[in-house]
Amino acid sequence: DQLKDIFPKLCVIHGTSDKTVPVEEAIEFLSLLSNLQIPALSKMYPGWSHTDPILEKPMLGNHLYHRDVYELVRRWTGGRSTKTDDGIEFYNCNTERDSEHKSENAETIGIVDVPPKAAEGDFNLTPFDETHSILRPICPKTLVEIARVCNPF
Repeated sequence: DQLKDIFPKLCVIHGTSDKTVPVEEAIEFLSLLSNLQIPALSKMYPGWSHTDPILEKPMLGNHLYHRDVYELVRRWTGGRSTKTDDGIEFYNCNTERDSEHKSENAETIGIVDVPPKAAEGDFNLTPFDETHSILRPICPKTLVEIARVCNPF
C-alpha cells in the first residue's frame, strides 16, 4: 500500500514495433506495476517504432502522441492552474476525476476517454487543436520512408 501512495500517476506509452526497447519490456513493466497494485494507464501505438512519436509521425503531420500526452496532462491536472505572485503556474490534480479513469490492473486502455462534454466544460486548458497550422506535414512521405531505412531505431 505504501508504494501506491508515493508513486506518481503513470502512463506507459509504447510503440509495438519498437526495436530499441521491445514492447515486451513495457508489458513486463505494466505487469510488475499491477503485481505491486500500483495503478497505471497504458497506450500502445500499433506499428510505431521508437522514433515514430517524435520524428516520423510529426514530419507527416500525425500528432496523435502529442495529443495523447496533452490529454493526460489535462486529466491529471484537472486542467486548472494556480498562479503564484512571481507568475509561476502550478496545476492541481483532481484525484476524484482521475480515479474514474485508472486501470486497476494496468490494462491497456485508450488515453482520450474523458467524455467530450466534460472535457470542454470542466477544464481551463483548451482541447488539443489538431487544426493548428504548426501541426501540418513538413516533409514529403517519400523522404520519411527513405529516412526510416537509414534510421537505426
